[in-house]
Amino acid sequence: MAIAWWLRMALRVLRCGPIPRHVAFILDGNRRYARKNKLAPHLGHVFGFEKLKEVLELCWEAGIKAVTIYAFSIENFKRPATEVDMLMQMVHDKISELRQSELMKKYEVAIRVWGDLSLVSPALRTEILQLVADTRHNTQAELNVCFAYTSRHEIVQATQRLASAVQAGALPAAAVGEAEFDAALDSQRSTPDLLLRTSGEFRLSDFLLWQSSFSQLAFVDVLWPEFNAFHMCQAILRYQHDRPLQLELMPPFVANPAATHPGLVDWLRKRDEEMLESAESISSE
Repeated sequence: MAIAWWLRMALRVLRCGPIPRHVAFILDGNRRYARKNKLAPHLGHVFGFEKLKEVLELCWEAGIKAVTIYAFSIENFKRPATEVDMLMQMVHDKISELRQSELMKKYEVAIRVWGDLSLVSPALRTEILQLVADTRHNTQAELNVCFAYTSRHEIVQATQRLASAVQAGALPAAAVGEAEFDAALDSQRSTPDLLLRTSGEFRLSDFLLWQSSFSQLAFVDVLWPEFNAFHMCQAILRYQHDRPLQLELMPPFVANPAATHPGLVDWLRKRDEEMLESAESISSE
């Protein structure tokens, strides 16, 4: 997407104030958009993906470094099997598109996936991990994709990881605290400054419940494929207006990374490296 001259000027003005480092999106309204426009249901998701590419470029041009999207909830597996199969095929297709995307190369994007990949097919899981491995050394921008994800499930998995680390002798049980729990989450201490939901719904739908404790929330009454630059700029302006009060209300200690037990940090790092190296070895075969 080419950024229009007037939008570049608007972004330049916005950058005079504080820009959120990390923005999270609940991409709600694809199916309703299809019904509203008398389209086949799967086309709502196609238009939603095209809108995502526009919004990602807008975010990175604005100076936002990390974007997290709620792509597929564990609850979505309860939808009709034909729809789930179609969505899984779309994920397969979009992985190939992302790997070759000029947008990802232009902004040097590291793609990470938060969620329980044991819930998807082994072939799709390998493809996803290969994409993560291929982009893990990029440092200019981050795209976190919440896939096969709910926040409660993430919290349960983090608890299990801590128990495993204690059992392995990497972490004393008495050392488990807020910082250790934060590190054991899929997000690994990455918390959004701004969380935005489209479609006019006023709920988080089991998304980043731990991480959004001190995030600014924005609910936009448009369906995701209808979301545009005006809505994004409006949300950033509101963030800039409310940021001083948000900082004033935030407690002095919020999961200080430096306070995390080093044994747990090493244990989690080795676990992640082994998982990605396994994906890379399959890719090279």
